[in-house]
Amino acid sequence: MILFGPEFPASTDLADRLGAPLVSPAALDLAACPLIVGLRPPPGTSDGWNDMVAKLTSQQIGLVLAIEHPSEVGAGAAVTTDVIGVLTDGGTRRERAPNPAQALNEAKNPGARLAGRRLRPS
Repeated sequence: MILFGPEFPASTDLADRLGAPLVSPAALDLAACPLIVGLRPPPGTSDGWNDMVAKLTSQQIGLVLAIEHPSEVGAGAAVTTDVIGVLTDGGTRRERAPNPAQALNEAKNPGARLAGRRLRPS
């Protein structure tokens, strides 16, 4: 599990529950089918987040998780996160109200972001 950005309590707990080592972005190993986790995606494109996401997307492997994600995406920017814990508006967390039916429908769509992506090590 690759931790992008500062460590937060849930990151260590998640790594323990997955039985995966918690490593820095420098340890990115595409053969290991990485899970990239960040508290929130950093603003801008020169931070390395988008580069790591692009590597996973081009290889059709892994998963990107952001605990918080802004609901507004700037002009010309794309959402680069596969799984979002909670959306934020102006830095304030929205109420947690998952929509399981919509999530299931999105996941079944053959054009979905994760369609065809390998989510287990080979």
